[in-house]
Amino acid sequence: MSFHCYTRGHRSFYCIDLGGLEKSRGYTSGERVLGSIAQLPEDWSSSLTIIWVLPILAAECTRLAAEAGCTKLWYSFQTVSAEAIKVADELGLEVVEAGRCPVYFLDGPKPMPCRLHTAAVKFTGTLALPRQVDFTTARRELL
Repeated sequence: MSFHCYTRGHRSFYCIDLGGLEKSRGYTSGERVLGSIAQLPEDWSSSLTIIWVLPILAAECTRLAAEAGCTKLWYSFQTVSAEAIKVADELGLEVVEAGRCPVYFLDGPKPMPCRLHTAAVKFTGTLALPRQVDFTTARRELL
């Protein structure tokens, strides 16, 4: 759904799937998905990487983000690990968020599940909380 939200929001982004997925699935199926950072276009540049993987893979993805030239990381909910935070710190990367979905902060149309999730965090006041960079704090995506 996040891929769909970025596509519908007309955001410039690249999705990299290290597991071999070549085309997007779900709401926006059939769009190209890259298999490695080596497939990024030569003129690509971004300071931000959004990491959305199992926590066990977060440190590896953090290293790849640094290799790609990104300086800021956003770990979506249920993604970050202690090792990933340690690696980010060692590499001098800024952790922008560790625990909330970036889709909350996008303008434009969202699929119903994302709209409901965003409404829930607005209703509970969670959305207005300052950024979370300590992954050990309680989950905040539906508080």
